[in-house]
Amino acid sequence: MPTDNNKDGIDWNNVIKKEAIGTDGLDLGEVHEVGDTYIITQKGLINKKRYHIPISSAEGFDGDILKLRVSESELKGFEETDGQNFDGYPSFKSSDMSKELETKIPVMGENL
Repeated sequence: MPTDNNKDGIDWNNVIKKEAIGTDGLDLGEVHEVGDTYIITQKGLINKKRYHIPISSAEGFDGDILKLRVSESELKGFEETDGQNFDGYPSFKSSDMSKELETKIPVMGENL
């Protein structure tokens, strides 16, 4: 969580699982995590996309919707891709751990 828990009047403890919108009502998905410098949102049900949006782009939070200064043209630059590391965002995501703990099980044929 950001050290300044009330930046711009936003209570960061309450933005998790809330909707995030950008400029002109752009759908940024649902807030999943708030780091020291980034807000992580996830959008979509099947083809999920995650975005690492700078916390400095936060404009306000009304209790249901987090408003961010992000345009559609900027959004692509915030999209998470495999192996991508963002400055200032620690790599503690649980999804990364599963790759380290992955177990390979050999496939054996059986003659009947």
